[in-house]
Amino acid sequence: MSAEVYFKRAGNEKTLKININGEVKMKREISFIDLEEIINTKSETEKLLVEFDVEKTISREYQYEEKLLRFRGNNTRYKAIVKDGTLVAIIGRNYKLIPNEKVKKILKSLAAKYNLNLKVIEPPWRLYAILSKGDMGVLISNSVDGTIALRADACLKLKGWAILVGSKVKTLYKKHSRKLTILDLDKEIITILAVAKKYRQWIEKLKDLKLADHVEPFKALAESMPKVYTDGILSYRFFNPDLNMKQVYETISTRIWSRETDMRTKITLFKKLNDIFMGIGVILTI
Repeated sequence: MSAEVYFKRAGNEKTLKININGEVKMKREISFIDLEEIINTKSETEKLLVEFDVEKTISREYQYEEKLLRFRGNNTRYKAIVKDGTLVAIIGRNYKLIPNEKVKKILKSLAAKYNLNLKVIEPPWRLYAILSKGDMGVLISNSVDGTIALRADACLKLKGWAILVGSKVKTLYKKHSRKLTILDLDKEIITILAVAKKYRQWIEKLKDLKLADHVEPFKALAESMPKVYTDGILSYRFFNPDLNMKQVYETISTRIWSRETDMRTKITLFKKLNDIFMGIGVILTI
């Protein structure tokens, strides 16, 4: 297995582009691969031909392969995940592969069993899916390239979907470690869906809180995220003194969901939004 590796450093970020047999196979951020052992960066950009030996190839479901890597005759801590001859990622040997196809199969079965709507988004090597019934749903996330964990978060349909992720929110989060199992994934997802109704009750209670009485928490939120998500809202209270926190939540939520950003960015922003709003006086009991 040979590859041309382009390693570019910009501040603390590391970018990798691997070219196998003349064809670019992967371009992505990698903070989890210790390429410093292989590459001694002397300039802003370096080019190096790296050749790995494959100690062992393990065949997995859905045409995935895991290739345990050796370098200079020694075993490494890494393996390559390959699908249909295409390099997916180089990750640690302890990473447990859960194919997106397998997760999607479970979700399709759940949708049929409980008469749920299923919407699937599949950027390269990742899976995002929303199982929903009416205005309540669950966002399920997974990847095969080490970029995101297997997780399920309750969500509610406002003007767009609001992802209910946060320190006070019930969620399912599973790292791709050796101990990861998905035997009860279907039951765990249905549990998350069942408690979404409680979050709806919490959002409705926000109507009783006025923005004018919670300016400082709002300012803290505005400082924690890009201006585009909160711009103009604070000044609304001068024109509408009765502007309530439910209206504020819905406005920011809609901006987060509708803006064309990566789903990981949306989840991060919703966590900031929910953590602030769940600390301003409405008791959330799940």
